[in-house]
Amino acid sequence: MIDSDYSKLNKNFVLKDVDPRNIFRREIPIDNKLLESFFSNDDSLYADFETDDSFDTAKKIDELYYIIEKMLPEIEKQIIVLLFFYHKKQEVIGKILKISQEMVCYYKKRAIARIKLHFFLRSVNIDEMEQFLEQYVTKKQKIAMIEYFKEHDLRKIAKKIALEEGRKSIHYEAIGSRIKLGMKKLEKVKEDATEIDKSLDLYLKVFRILNKHNSLYNTQSKKKVNLEIRG
Repeated sequence: MIDSDYSKLNKNFVLKDVDPRNIFRREIPIDNKLLESFFSNDDSLYADFETDDSFDTAKKIDELYYIIEKMLPEIEKQIIVLLFFYHKKQEVIGKILKISQEMVCYYKKRAIARIKLHFFLRSVNIDEMEQFLEQYVTKKQKIAMIEYFKEHDLRKIAKKIALEEGRKSIHYEAIGSRIKLGMKKLEKVKEDATEIDKSLDLYLKVFRILNKHNSLYNTQSKKKVNLEIRG
């Protein structure tokens, strides 16, 4: 049974290649049931979602494909494909990938959380966010916050900013402090505001999420996947 699964994967494991320029720019809530509906086969994918706005649906699907193909750690991608494209049970997936069912469940949850996270963050227009931050935070805080959004690795950001500022080095904790101070300023603006500012709420949400899901955003799984089941 496992051998046949390998054969099927070798022959048919192909994810749709999506042009990264076609990025869907609005936040859309995704729940697990919707993900399961999305992850069918290519022939029925669009037919299953005949809505009033088929173009909007197609953009959502393209974005999901892109995130799965380009932004998931390899083992998480394989588990998502096996579960939602090939409809394999967790027990079978565990045998194929040589991990326990518990680990299959763990990687599945992380993959779905990661997809939702990337889906939301990729809906944010970075140019508009930068223009917004210029109104309320210092230049150094803005740069740190924007780089944190792009890279989400304080050590790498510290090296980059040190070069830009002509300094030998900057401790990553100093960059973290700039981000925290910038967030505090935004929170103070929100506290003093008499009207709801949707942009302010959005950007506060962005940085709270980045802070909360620090490892989920960019940490790659240490589990290696056998070459014979790669795409």
